[in-house]
Amino acid sequence: MNAGRTLELRYGSGVHTAAVPSRWRLRYLRTDPSPVGRSEDDIITEMLRTPYGQSLRGFLQPSAPLLILIPDKTRRCGTEMLLPRLLEIVHDAGIPPEHIHLLFASGTHPAQTEEEQRSILGSVVYETYQVSEHDASDENACVEVGITRFGTPVRVNRLVA
Repeated sequence: MNAGRTLELRYGSGVHTAAVPSRWRLRYLRTDPSPVGRSEDDIITEMLRTPYGQSLRGFLQPSAPLLILIPDKTRRCGTEMLLPRLLEIVHDAGIPPEHIHLLFASGTHPAQTEEEQRSILGSVVYETYQVSEHDASDENACVEVGITRFGTPVRVNRLVA
């Protein structure tokens, strides 16, 4: 193995490294640069306003409660950038903060601390909206919605159902 050949993987708020065998041929994937003249903010705002070519605002119902699923600390994806813009669209559609519930979709991952939740959502969002975290081991938090063709019960968070 060649010394110094390591792979770095971001995980949560840290980085994990692993030695890479010399026989492995490494290829690096990179994202295309943003189109010239368009800021990241403009691109995010446009995509949130018309996901899949449809108007998000037209889809939202002001009188109905809204559940927004949030990735947990193991899947950092820019929630701190996307969520405030999404909430702006939701409020423009007439949905008040008290009708909005944010649910961390943690699957079977360990629970997050309040500090970790705040770092993902931002303090203002964390304090303004009802925030919950999925707990797969909490029988009362889940409800059966069906059975797979193999006979496996399918259970989802009660808020999602």
